[in-house]
Amino acid sequence: MIGNKETNTQTNFKTLEDSSEAAEKESLSQMGSRLQKFVNDLEKALVRTNNGTYGICIDTQELIPKERLKLVPHTRRAIHAKINFGTNNL
Repeated sequence: MIGNKETNTQTNFKTLEDSSEAAEKESLSQMGSRLQKFVNDLEKALVRTNNGTYGICIDTQELIPKERLKLVPHTRRAIHAKINFGTNNL
């Protein structure tokens, strides 16, 4: 009977270990995807810098405030345009 409990404990531990490893892999995958998207967005911002459209809102064609660009350097929208875009696309 004791041997059976030890086997069950080992099986349960292995299952927990495998679940933890799978969750960690998923978390790392999601982090990698977010980082790749961020890099792509920054590269697009560099293109806009080169063609003279960086800092200009794509919806309103107004200048995006420097404070926003410092916080979100890859943004393409002024904050009021982003809020309107978000509510119109729900």
